[in-house]
Amino acid sequence: MKDNYRRIIDVAIKLMSEKGYAGTSIQMIADIVGIKKASIFHHFKKKEEILLAILQETIPLTTYELMLLVNSDAHSSIEKIKIFIKTHMQFVAGRGDILKIYLSESRHVTKKKEYMASRKLYTDLVVQLVKGAKKENPHLFKNNDPEIVANGLLGMCNWAVFWYKGSMKMSIDEVADQLFEMTRFSCLQ
Repeated sequence: MKDNYRRIIDVAIKLMSEKGYAGTSIQMIADIVGIKKASIFHHFKKKEEILLAILQETIPLTTYELMLLVNSDAHSSIEKIKIFIKTHMQFVAGRGDILKIYLSESRHVTKKKEYMASRKLYTDLVVQLVKGAKKENPHLFKNNDPEIVANGLLGMCNWAVFWYKGSMKMSIDEVADQLFEMTRFSCLQ
């Protein structure tokens, strides 16, 4: 039973990241898993519950890890931004399928308040990183609003789910380093 649950989730991630939420049916998931459609309803009452399970198994942990970074005293704020970019890009490379679902398909979640609260928390943590960098060095992001900078960083990293391919001539860490250098250069302007 547990094994089917995991297989349903894994197949749903693959299908929803490729075909979208609307383009993925319960029957398609059942066919690929190799079970009857009714067996899926043993685990999930409706397709939206599968989407929620996908988001809930990854997003809270990712947010928690960012929270630990923001509250850490082990690095300067600019180093934290570099670590954030690298970690986020590693998530893109390793679980970009889930990030793509989170960004593109979460509009199908009926519990919008919960979803929007988790998204706002993650963004607020990145804003804290930017504010910390400005506080440490007033020349960093000097004429820029921290929320705009944070959303720019998130957009830059999130968009990579649509263009980064593991077979590129650069590793994901090299791409992250290049994105950080662009950020670092622009924040000193």
